[in-house]
Amino acid sequence: MKPTHRMKMVLLFTWTLAWGLLVAAVCPSPYGVNSSVMFPVYSFSQPAYNLEPVGGFGWHRATMLWDEIETANGACTTGDMAHCDWSVIEADIDAANANLQSVLVDILHTPAWAAGPAQISCASNNNWCNATGTKTFACPPVQSTMMYNFARAAALHFGTKVAAWEIWGEPNLCGTWRGTKLQFRENVLRPAYEGLRSVTTDAPIGAPGLFNSANFDPWITNSGALVVPLDFYSLHTYESVADATAHLTAADAYLACTADGSSCVSHYWLTEYGYADAKGGQSCTWGAPCDAGVAAVSVLDTCVQSPYCDKAFYWDMFKNDPDCLISLLDDSANPRTRFCTIRDYIVSGTMHTCPYSAPPCTP
Repeated sequence: MKPTHRMKMVLLFTWTLAWGLLVAAVCPSPYGVNSSVMFPVYSFSQPAYNLEPVGGFGWHRATMLWDEIETANGACTTGDMAHCDWSVIEADIDAANANLQSVLVDILHTPAWAAGPAQISCASNNNWCNATGTKTFACPPVQSTMMYNFARAAALHFGTKVAAWEIWGEPNLCGTWRGTKLQFRENVLRPAYEGLRSVTTDAPIGAPGLFNSANFDPWITNSGALVVPLDFYSLHTYESVADATAHLTAADAYLACTADGSSCVSHYWLTEYGYADAKGGQSCTWGAPCDAGVAAVSVLDTCVQSPYCDKAFYWDMFKNDPDCLISLLDDSANPRTRFCTIRDYIVSGTMHTCPYSAPPCTP
């Protein structure tokens, strides 16, 4: 019988306690939460960060928006701080590190100076890669060196503050990618991986964060072989519990190897999942109306019980879409019921995630 993640986490946690290595870099917790302070609708909230370890989240996922950080070609490589601003993402990462959480950073969004023309048409969100350059974050970079240089600069700047890296997110949606699959593999995936790996040899690197899909091949392989030796593949799921479970089951069965067979990837991280309240009078639960916390726990448990799903990150901790209340905390950083439902699930097992105690939770 293959061990479940709960069994493996108990063994890892026991080993960690024995050696006194309760630091973020070795935390074996599979539980994570998203923070997206780089998006305009979000804001930094120290009380929200402090509640992450209370909720049992050993991991924190930070979204690194390339287009917001590097506003001129090569600025972060040359140290041109007038056009390279790490401050917002750095505050995010530092807050998580202060709570002894491990940090996963996701790199995405093409800046205007690197953007090429859209290659595919979309029924909606066409303005997210337009000829005027006012919205370019879904555009394909015109050269692979642009992404390589930024990824390398990011790895050099943050060093061991970042425990793992993810490349892009939801390229199978027009809202975040308007290039071809070949452009994604060669101008985003390969250069980002090589730029990161030129600095860090230990931090896991994954991609591509597919939306409601486990069809990884077109995005990370070429002729059936991995383009780069990823450590994990990643996906997001926001559909009904039944559909989300089906996506994870499909991901369980996925396996890809490099052309020479020297490296294979069979494990994945669920880097986004979540359920919400009403938006404009409509249900945001992506399926039949249900309790958001119970639905989230159902998906989380599917990951935890899988021998291939290593991490799961709830979207979002604080201040997501104000019209569709998906976040675990309200606007005053008070726990919603779903926060306590998920927290109760996390701390109910023998392994209470490292290195936190779990005080009583009251929504």
